[in-house]
Amino acid sequence: MKFIDIKKYTFIILSALFVLSACNETAEDLPDEDYEKLFGGEKIKPPYLGYETMPKLPCEPEVSKKEYIYPGKEIEDKRDYTVTVKFYFKEVKRIQDGSPASSKVDLRFVGENKELEILKTYKSFYIENDKIDFENGKQYTKTFKVKSGFPLYLGISGAGYDNFNMVASIKAKSDDGLIETPELKYEVKTNVDGLSDTFSYCEKIILP
Repeated sequence: MKFIDIKKYTFIILSALFVLSACNETAEDLPDEDYEKLFGGEKIKPPYLGYETMPKLPCEPEVSKKEYIYPGKEIEDKRDYTVTVKFYFKEVKRIQDGSPASSKVDLRFVGENKELEILKTYKSFYIENDKIDFENGKQYTKTFKVKSGFPLYLGISGAGYDNFNMVASIKAKSDDGLIETPELKYEVKTNVDGLSDTFSYCEKIILP
């Protein structure tokens, strides 16, 4: 005949009762947390995004001079910068007939006078005595001086013709040598019969 170990079973019963009482404890039984003391009563501040971080911001690639509004900012501590704009396009026609390039591309950037400049690879039928600003196969480069708060602005829109490639870019470097901006750059290549689908791009950076 086996004897029951009273001490053993008494311990098991008491343990079970303790577990059940712990499980039945509600949130009302718990002490209130002092969140003021834990977190100092301060709201979490959003991350600071200043001009010195130089984010690339979207802009309108086909804005007209009439619609244009200067997108720069006023900054008290001003630096001097040298801006460099570059543009190149090459068109090779399937039929070599000696005619001018048929690609129609507009380059937009903000010039040193804070005005919008629009340069073209073609002549406009709506402007009397209009001229082509870019020659097929030749590099265009322009440099000018600006100050902090100026918008680096690069807008491209248009369509290539036949075998076509182009690259446009803008960047700036402070004259004290401390700041060099990310380069805004756009490249496209097409190989079609006639005009390609249209393409567009526009980004800007506010100089710190």
